[in-house]
Amino acid sequence: TVNEEKNKQIDLDDPSTFNFYFDIAIAPTINSEIDDSMKVDFYTIAVPEDSIEKYLMDSRMRFGKFEDADLVEEKDMIAGTFDELDANGIVKEGGIKKDIFIYMEQIKDEESKQKLLGKKMLDAFEIDPKKLARNEHELAYFLGLKKDELPEPLPRFNLTINRITRSLPAEMNEEFFQKLYPKSQISSEKELREMFRIDLANEFNKDSERKFYDDVVKVFEAKNDFNLPDKVVQSFLKENADEKEMASEITEENLEHAKRQFRWQLIENKIVKENDLYVKEEEIKDFIKSHFRNRVSMGEDMVDETTEVLESEHDHDHEHEHEHEHEHKTARDPKVYEDYLESLTDYYMKDEEQVKEIRHVIYKNKVRDFYKAKLNVVEHTVSSEEFYKILATSNQD
Repeated sequence: TVNEEKNKQIDLDDPSTFNFYFDIAIAPTINSEIDDSMKVDFYTIAVPEDSIEKYLMDSRMRFGKFEDADLVEEKDMIAGTFDELDANGIVKEGGIKKDIFIYMEQIKDEESKQKLLGKKMLDAFEIDPKKLARNEHELAYFLGLKKDELPEPLPRFNLTINRITRSLPAEMNEEFFQKLYPKSQISSEKELREMFRIDLANEFNKDSERKFYDDVVKVFEAKNDFNLPDKVVQSFLKENADEKEMASEITEENLEHAKRQFRWQLIENKIVKENDLYVKEEEIKDFIKSHFRNRVSMGEDMVDETTEVLESEHDHDHEHEHEHEHEHKTARDPKVYEDYLESLTDYYMKDEEQVKEIRHVIYKNKVRDFYKAKLNVVEHTVSSEEFYKILATSNQD
């Protein structure tokens, strides 16, 4: 890294000799060997039926419909008006008055919830807005004030119920299935539940993969307990910091965190080099092609998206209009499918940011698969509750 203390400001108009000073650190000896003693646990999380049931009910409510209700129930929404009261319990002239919405499920105070249950439209009664609000921000919304304008103590308020709205779950039919999974072939509740199971398993698997990788890091760290000089790490932090980070001090806590990241970077760089885990350009192209092939297999029209993307290259080139119309028709022909896909891939390869993101995804997958193949992986099937308890304990280490 550049030694800023010794380096002086360079005057490019001065033809004298320039001297540059750098801090150089010798890379430590790294043990990247893998053997059977390097055990790492991998957890497959079983999807509980109650999670599928909750997922199903949440989805039905999300795509359901609303209807007016006569009496307030547990999951209703209330449209009402808060009116400030004077010391005698009468609506105060010129006092706070605000139309609001209250969601029964969000009320934490049980006494206030019970006071609302069973009420009907146009009922008016005194209630404490503070006990209905989840926090000061919501209380300020209820009263039409800013948070720092909230009076202390809070005056008394009357609530008038103007409307009661109830959400009804969507019916289990083809229309509902298509809203959840467009262009799918789902035709029954059983098939829908299986899709939910797959989705939830994928979400759980992300957490499981993260824990696996963290445990891999710990295993290699145990074999490489070398120290890194504070000065080198501090210089690295300063050179790679943005303006906000530059303004903050380098504390002992973030210095230790940076050391650990730096140490692991050196270890993994050696593993990647020795096992040729670098991401090649052809792998990025294959990734892009695979993405669009999968979309076609799921029933999506790749041609429409391809056309839209490729058109952006020809916005000002009217000579290609008729040619493009021809492509749109012939892209459905299997004979030209691969050429069309190749054009799309070439287009995406020009986007440096997107290529960088794809490279990172492929890299993560390659090193993860490598560790799974080479390390002594012990597989466990656990419930979600068991897994997150294990995760919480692991995070405390």
